[in-house]
Amino acid sequence: MKGIISDTQRFSIHDGPGIRTLIFLKGCPFSCPWCCNPETQLKDREIVFYDFKCIACDNCLKACIGSAIRKTGKQRIDKEKCNLCGNCIDVCPSGALKIVGDLMTAEQIYDLVVKDRIFYEKSGGGVTFSGGEPFVQHDFLYTVLDRMKHNGIHTAVETSGYTDWSVIEKLRHKIDLFLFDLKILDPARHFNILGVDNTPILYNLEKLAKSGSNVNVRVPIIPGFTYFENNINEIFKYVASLKHIKTVHILPYHNYGKNKYSYSGRTYELDSLKPPSENQMKKLIHYAGELGLECITGG
Repeated sequence: MKGIISDTQRFSIHDGPGIRTLIFLKGCPFSCPWCCNPETQLKDREIVFYDFKCIACDNCLKACIGSAIRKTGKQRIDKEKCNLCGNCIDVCPSGALKIVGDLMTAEQIYDLVVKDRIFYEKSGGGVTFSGGEPFVQHDFLYTVLDRMKHNGIHTAVETSGYTDWSVIEKLRHKIDLFLFDLKILDPARHFNILGVDNTPILYNLEKLAKSGSNVNVRVPIIPGFTYFENNINEIFKYVASLKHIKTVHILPYHNYGKNKYSYSGRTYELDSLKPPSENQMKKLIHYAGELGLECITGG
């Protein structure tokens, strides 16, 4: 069995405790407008074009057997015509073209992760599976998690919670920490903005809380999308009512992934959006504290 991996990052100090290795799995049921990893949304492999690297040699146009490459324009790759043969990549002298999505076995991922075992042991770190939504590839994820747990490596999974409970139930004993995103509490607003029902998300979070699993709830603070009226405060109240969950992470909006949109042929729609102010973040932290929650900025 192989998984489709968009990227791996070693020596990360985010997305879980200590020094960690991050594994990004492709595939996500959401298309959040603020997503900083748009290349992980599709489960399938895809080609990206780094325009800033292009030297306009036209080698790729000549090599493309499907006429999937345009000479000019922002959307240089016609993905409906592209068969991912890789001919264009082979002849590109500047590295302007790349296929995102490496096929990797559980053993290959373990071999990568275990290289830094000494750093995990010294810092309390481990491996974090992110995405995308890792549970989209849940059979593969189970195999990888099993390999990690058998070898004493701390595991974390960053999830939207949008999956069947049976999937989480099968994997949860192999996950030391759930980093559970909770974006919008109101069902209608959740559906209007994100395109999916949040009923299974809340159900899964409540089941995890009752099970005693280690869960940190993470709330993206996106003005106009998640940060509106009392949405964040209502999320805090909801989390405070759950058993065994006492930590929330608030993640202020940033546009660090903006350039990835053009590289992958997508349009970034939040150019005019400003991040929340420091004062607004402090108010959220204060309110969470009043409810008995430990509130941390970043995750």
